[in-house]
Amino acid sequence: MRKIFNAVFLFLALFIGFLLYQSIKEPIAFKNDREVRVDAVKERLKDIRTVQEMFQDVTGKYAHSFDTLESVVKNDTFTRIRVMGDPDDPNFTGEITFDTIRTRAVIDSVNTLGIDLENLRYVPFGDDATFDITAKIIDYENTRQPVVQVSTTYDVFMGRYDARFKRYDNKYDPRQVIKFGDLTKPSVSGTWD
Repeated sequence: MRKIFNAVFLFLALFIGFLLYQSIKEPIAFKNDREVRVDAVKERLKDIRTVQEMFQDVTGKYAHSFDTLESVVKNDTFTRIRVMGDPDDPNFTGEITFDTIRTRAVIDSVNTLGIDLENLRYVPFGDDATFDITAKIIDYENTRQPVVQVSTTYDVFMGRYDARFKRYDNKYDPRQVIKFGDLTKPSVSGTWD
């Protein structure tokens, strides 16, 4: 009988030890996995922001879709305006001329930065989910300004980590948005900045 009790107690001790190990392992795995996933999404958003700024340099506005963004980046070039004469010099008497020069293809700059244009739209760890992109022109301080916002929510890239994981981090919310840009003012800062 004593051997049976010892075996049962040993089994219970091992089972409780396993549960204790799992209760410690899960929050650590969550924290590490969340850091990796959030960092990957931030890097992709920074790449999108860089390409959007290039698009804006070429067109004067932001792209409202990834198809438009890719098309312009692949097919257009940056321009430079050369000014002949000094419009700020009160002693200048000659004619001021402006010369527009096409310089470098936008895709060359994207490739130089190592940005993967083909996968730019996809949320890392998001199972082919794409970022939400909105661009428009707003009235801001008596001028027309282009604005853009690119975003996704944590539940898209965090996968199995639902709201029950909030017990490991009070700030964790799977519906929380990670984004850059603002549709109410001309800003391309990110929620991580």
